[in-house]
Amino acid sequence: MPLCSRCTQHAAFINLFVANNPRIDTSSDSLDGKGSSAPNDRTIYEIGSISKLFTSLLLADPVDSGRLKLEDPISTVMEELVAGNPDVGDSITFKHLSLHVSGLPVMPLNIRPADSTNPFAGYDRAMLTACLLTAKPSRKPGDSYE
Repeated sequence: MPLCSRCTQHAAFINLFVANNPRIDTSSDSLDGKGSSAPNDRTIYEIGSISKLFTSLLLADPVDSGRLKLEDPISTVMEELVAGNPDVGDSITFKHLSLHVSGLPVMPLNIRPADSTNPFAGYDRAMLTACLLTAKPSRKPGDSYE
């Protein structure tokens, strides 16, 4: 059965097995289930939600080395928020961000993507800071999943 009847995108699957016999298996197919042209070295894939995992792995490094704690407020790395928006800077922690329970919107309110296929291209720290300085969480951080 096709995963998507009108899709022409390809899907890639990477499975890592580490038990008694370490190996990596890979496979790919088209999402339309019709076996359209096989992916090659020019096939573009969207990484989707896996970026959340990458972000959490990047956070693990300063936590593991003791430079940050998951319970630290985000104002520890964005000092502008201490005076500019303490409701965000002092109440939202790195743990809230990594668990997606910060109360912030899923997409920054000031994002205006020039390329809908890459909405965060060009979105920099200055834009993030401007967004967070005016942000008002929709609920108390930690209350519920975004």
